[in-house]
Amino acid sequence: MKEASNRHESIREALMLLPRTTLGKPGMFRAVVSRIETPAGSVVMKDVSKMSPLFKPIARMLLDREAFVYEKLRGVEGVPRSYGKIDDDALLIEFADGTPLHSADESKLDADFFERLYGIVREIHSRGVVHLDLHQRWNILVDSEGNPRIIDFGASIYLGSPGVSRDFLLGVLGKIDLSGLIKFKMRYRPDSLTDSEKELALSWHRARLWWPFKMSRKRLRRRRGEI
Repeated sequence: MKEASNRHESIREALMLLPRTTLGKPGMFRAVVSRIETPAGSVVMKDVSKMSPLFKPIARMLLDREAFVYEKLRGVEGVPRSYGKIDDDALLIEFADGTPLHSADESKLDADFFERLYGIVREIHSRGVVHLDLHQRWNILVDSEGNPRIIDFGASIYLGSPGVSRDFLLGVLGKIDLSGLIKFKMRYRPDSLTDSEKELALSWHRARLWWPFKMSRKRLRRRRGEI
């Protein structure tokens, strides 16, 4: 146990010596997310060690859940690879190089792009995972070759082994992921929407009208550290 602890400490210390860039805005109730340049390439470290002691036990539990989800998605094309936790407080993930959807060249966002994006989500769902945060445009990237990539599985849930209950939950929660994709398809390629996608978009819009916890665009940008 002590040997493992010392090894984790040495890994953390070595990473701290490497060039790094902080992504987003950290705080007492937020993980510090950093891009670190290693000899083998760029990685992202999600670190909760600086969080409030009151919230840290929950943050560690959520980090464990995220690491578990990444393991379930190992090998899915378009999903960053996880290198696992280096200690109780930090998770290492492959850096996904790409441009956020809202900043990408719109000529790359054709019907084929969205079909490939749907394919990634279908594969994620086939592993029993729902992302649950695909409405956020910064969680979908476009790489240099025009391929879609999906990042940030902090809100994701693994729904368990194949069976009736998982199928039921996928049928319900999976629509949240699909509605996120349809939202962007409506914005960039409305001409390629199917009738079923239009119906799902309409039902999602109706549901949102009754959602009491709406956040203004300015508050959302402040929360993300953009202003």
